Amino acid sequence: LADIEKVSLFPMKDDSGIDSITDGTAVLPANEDSVSGESATSHQDLPTLEGTPPFHIIIGSEDALSSIAGFHIARGAMACGVVPQLDETWLNDFFQKRESSSASIGKSGTRVLALDRISDTANLGSIIRCAAAFGVDVIVLSQDSCDAWYRRSVRCSMGYIFSVPIVRVANLASTLGDLNDRYGISSYAAVIDSDAMILSKMPNNSISRSWCCVMGNE
Repeated sequence: LADIEKVSLFPMKDDSGIDSITDGTAVLPANEDSVSGESATSHQDLPTLEGTPPFHIIIGSEDALSSIAGFHIARGAMACGVVPQLDETWLNDFFQKRESSSASIGKSGTRVLALDRISDTANLGSIIRCAAAFGVDVIVLSQDSCDAWYRRSVRCSMGYIFSVPIVRVANLASTLGDLNDRYGISSYAAVIDSDAMILSKMPNNSISRSWCCVMGNE
């Protein structure tokens, strides 16, 4: 690190590839050309983070980032993190906590979206984004659905994947039955059956405040 000088956490170009890493601090070579042709010392007055954040910032060239990703990076940033592994145990804890606190449920109830065998990651990301817009509290995926944390799904979710918990369960039908029996969550499926009841024709107040909307695959 003898030739590395710390700079503030601002996007800066660097043509030398990936240089180094420190806790929560962006780093660049300490030379005249490292920061857009200006001396790095001219940025000493920029704000910096206090303490040690739980992440690392690495400055790399566009070619270096593209090489890591395996395709051309046009947006200038990548992230690597630990994917949350939420299962039936987490889901039960989630409902138990909400059940024990009536204030957390309030007048809106609990909204669940269950997805069965979704195969396209772009579709899944779009569904996640729409679910967040409609105030869904948790999304439940069948075991054979695609990966919600695949990069295409994350991109299509427009970042809302970080705001809605996503749970993968071994048996979706069994889980939905448990939610109804234990927590009174009624399920309503989006189907194309000719004998299905149209939502607009259902009696007023027949849908409880806590519900689960079930959607099938493409």
